Amino acid sequence: MKKILIILCLVIPFGAYAQTDKDILLEIVKQQTKLSEQQTKLSEQQTKLSEQLVATNLEVKVIGTELKAFEKSAEKRFDILFYLLVGGVSTIFISIIGLVGGIFWDRRATLKPFEVKTDELKLENSELKKEIAVIKEKEMKMELYIRQISQIDNRFAPFNP
Repeated sequence: MKKILIILCLVIPFGAYAQTDKDILLEIVKQQTKLSEQQTKLSEQQTKLSEQLVATNLEVKVIGTELKAFEKSAEKRFDILFYLLVGGVSTIFISIIGLVGGIFWDRRATLKPFEVKTDELKLENSELKKEIAVIKEKEMKMELYIRQISQIDNRFAPFNP
């Protein structure tokens, strides 16, 4: 009994909506016409999309060539700037080295006469010291002679101790 009730519960709702074959065929035809309309719309959209894709591809190619040209010109500019920067830095570096070298050369050239004069004065000073030593030695001998003479002659007595 339970089985019969279950079957009736399942069949009754479908029985109320029972359609004839003609209605089913009409419904199928309507669905097919809707599908065909949707297919035509889809094919139209597909053609539009393909046209847009072709146009976009052309634009992308044009933009790509423009971008490549821009890259080349930008690369040229950066190369020029790099060479200018390297040239400027190397010029400044070489100028500094030249300035320091010029300062050392000028200082050496300026001090050279003073070094020569100093060497001459040192030589003259050593000669004068030798002469002074010779004069002192002669003076000592003279003093010794005068003392010896003062012991003999009284005129030279103030030199006698």
